[in-house]
Amino acid sequence: MTHPLEFFVHQFFDEQIDLNRPILLGLSGGPDSICLLHLLLEWQRPITLHLVHVDHGWRKESALEAEKLKALAGVHGLPFHSTRLRPEHYRGNLEMESRR
Repeated sequence: MTHPLEFFVHQFFDEQIDLNRPILLGLSGGPDSICLLHLLLEWQRPITLHLVHVDHGWRKESALEAEKLKALAGVHGLPFHSTRLRPEHYRGNLEMESRR
């Protein structure tokens, strides 16, 4: 039996996602993006899914987290695209600088 939330999300996908275009999912490694990944994987539709990760480099463990996400993509046979920013080039507020 499908959970009501899963049913709602899959219904939303059916209404909003164009199956003729690839889906690009921003994957932070947090619970929200991991949950969305699993919902997309369980959605019974022929989709082309790519995972994207931006390693802001703000924490020393961020490179390891990016590698774990790459491994997760590999387990599911999904393309994984990532980039690592260089916070030493930022001045002032890191979040504001990252939005530029």
